[in-house]
Amino acid sequence: MAEFAEIVDLHYQPLYRFAFSLTEDTERAADLVQRAFVIWGRKEPRPGDRSSARTGLFATLYREHLGSPRRELCSPGNRAR
Repeated sequence: MAEFAEIVDLHYQPLYRFAFSLTEDTERAADLVQRAFVIWGRKEPRPGDRSSARTGLFATLYREHLGSPRRELCSPGNRAR
């Protein structure tokens, strides 16, 4: 668990900057970063080396970003629009 916390500390800021460059929205960027860590953490029981962690986290964040407009359109609150 300590290793995962180190990976979060190491990669949070670069991931957030990348997410913000994609969304231009602080809340959506923070949400994307959080989802990326959760998804990546579930897939990687042992985070391994830090370079593969970085690659995996950025790829996960980008995939989540690409899938997010579809999720937003399908959410119950957005159906009336």
